[in-house]
Amino acid sequence: MRRASKSQAIDFVLSEHVFCSLACMEKLSHSARHVVDSVGRIFGRAAAITIGFILTAVGLAMMVTIVMFPVGVLLGVLGIAMFLAGLFAHVDEERPIDER
Repeated sequence: MRRASKSQAIDFVLSEHVFCSLACMEKLSHSARHVVDSVGRIFGRAAAITIGFILTAVGLAMMVTIVMFPVGVLLGVLGIAMFLAGLFAHVDEERPIDER
């Protein structure tokens, strides 16, 4: 068998990507981008709400013991803040989706 030279191997790798442009690999449509953007925003808010609720519950459980009371208060307040931020936070990015 004949062994390919290094330059032939590099030419093959570079020419391999030429087929990507020939195939129908277009950008996502506007509606698909909108759906993905909405799901991303909802997932972030849901994660903040869930983590905030868990932190609040752990903070309340830690406040039962007198030794862990200060840490429990801190976790409880942080959990409430994160929970409320997940519910009421407003993102001011109103750019068109195509510009991102």
